[in-house]
Amino acid sequence: MDTESFKLIGLQMEYSFLREQFLKRVEMRHQVIKLNLTLAAAFLGVALTKGVPPSIALVFPPIATLLLKEWVYIDTRQTQTINYLLCLENKIPELELGWEKLKVAKGGFIDVVKSHGGVFLYTQIMAFMLVTKQLLRSWSAMQAASASGFKEWHAPIDLSIVSWMWE
Repeated sequence: MDTESFKLIGLQMEYSFLREQFLKRVEMRHQVIKLNLTLAAAFLGVALTKGVPPSIALVFPPIATLLLKEWVYIDTRQTQTINYLLCLENKIPELELGWEKLKVAKGGFIDVVKSHGGVFLYTQIMAFMLVTKQLLRSWSAMQAASASGFKEWHAPIDLSIVSWMWE
């Protein structure tokens, strides 16, 4: 075999390896999304349980932010892999590879990024809304207590978890 054949075989192997890596990263991104949704369901479900302070839901947003950072890292590496695969497709015209060119022409992965990014944002907003709802209930209970002449009022929400997070 001549040098060109070895070079072509090497490029083909590199292309196959990178495609495999790309698919693994897609799976990793989905795992991060699943973990985010599972944790959101767990924390928000516990926060809605009677007798448990709703402020427990405030533990979730920092965790979701860390998961989002991992997801962004995976996405960045995927983008780099796609760009390199595009270069390889141009280097191996004999194989008539064009999958990455087709995806880029159709808009790439911007819709995936938007939808997955929305999941992270939406779950964090839900956590804050749950706590805000409870705080508004506490505030209206305080207003009712002060209007009826009670001098002492105790908040029905336990903010100890919030103070623990900031220590």
